[in-house]
Amino acid sequence: MKPSVLIGISWCGTHNKGDERSSLTAIRYSPEEHLRWLAESVDLHASVANSLGRPSRVVVTASGYPSILQVPAGPERLLYWEVMERVTFLAHPENLGHQRGAALCIRLGLEAAGYWGYRYYLHTAEDVIPRPGAAAALLEDLDGGLDYASQVRPEGSANCTFFAARVAPLAARFDIHEVRHYQGLEQYLWSLVRDGRHSPVTDEHHSALYQTTHDHAEYRRWLSDLPSGPVPMIRTMSDYDRR
Repeated sequence: MKPSVLIGISWCGTHNKGDERSSLTAIRYSPEEHLRWLAESVDLHASVANSLGRPSRVVVTASGYPSILQVPAGPERLLYWEVMERVTFLAHPENLGHQRGAALCIRLGLEAAGYWGYRYYLHTAEDVIPRPGAAAALLEDLDGGLDYASQVRPEGSANCTFFAARVAPLAARFDIHEVRHYQGLEQYLWSLVRDGRHSPVTDEHHSALYQTTHDHAEYRRWLSDLPSGPVPMIRTMSDYDRR
């Protein structure tokens, strides 16, 4: 049987995107929109997991998420319960900010994968749509002997948005507090994988592996273009009212 894989969807529980210290790049979504987006991503990655032909599980790795009981009662809390019915939430109450928050999500996924006995970890995010077959191709690279599979750039960076890795070697060294000593998370990740067995260096754009956007409407349009068709929307408040 092929080695098992844990798929972790990185997500910010404070509903931010980009660098919150910069008014030019920071984006804050409404909680309800961001949760609907997460639910769509959970369904998408569940379908990816089902297509892999190996034991797989999807989890959400969240920063800035304290507790369901601290979420205001109403639509937002209902949406959280809806998502949590579908998938395990691995969460940390603090949002450590741009880059370090993403590193925290990777650390959560690696630890879970290690303790639960998964050989491989596939890291992704709620705004990522893998190209058909991309996840399977990365995992096959690990089957072939690589420790890290994704895009490695000539300038010395390893893709930290969508990648697959052997759990044991990366979890043993990945320290969220070390990210601050590097230009960014991709440079830190490269420092961890460069001496091991990794994907070849390439100038190829990330779109060869996945699409990503900070625009929810664009994300949904891309979903509708997938061969399997659009992912169903999460239930609305009116659906709950009709129960």
